[in-house]
Amino acid sequence: MHSQTVRYYERAACCRNRSRVSRVTDSTSRKTWARIRFIKRTQEHGFTLKDIAELLYLQVDSETTCADVKKQADAKIADIEHKIRSLQKMEAALQKPAAAYGENPTPNACAILDYLEIETEGRK
Repeated sequence: MHSQTVRYYERAACCRNRSRVSRVTDSTSRKTWARIRFIKRTQEHGFTLKDIAELLYLQVDSETTCADVKKQADAKIADIEHKIRSLQKMEAALQKPAAAYGENPTPNACAILDYLEIETEGRK
C-alpha cells in the first residue's frame, strides 16, 4: 500500500499512528495495517469513511452490541437497494430512445439526444 494512502487514513482519523519515523512501512504497526485492510474491505461494501469511523467506534465501545452493528449494516443495505432502484429507473428511461437509435443514426436526428433534450426542457 502506498504511503500516501496510509497518511490519508491517519488524517481521516480512522487510523492513529503515534510513532512516526522516516519510513511509513517501518512506523506503521500491525494494528494500523489491520485497520487499513478493514477500511478497504468495508469501502468495497459501499461504506463511506464517515460510516467506517462509526463502525470503528462501535468496535471499541464496550457498550456496543451486535444489534448496533446490524443496524448500520441494515441502513447500508437500504441505501444500496435505493441506489439499485434509481439505476433501474435510469436504465428503463434510456432503453426506449436507445432502441430507436437505428432509425436516425445522425446527431441532428438522434432519438437519444432528442429524448434528453425533451427531459431537460421539461425540468425548466
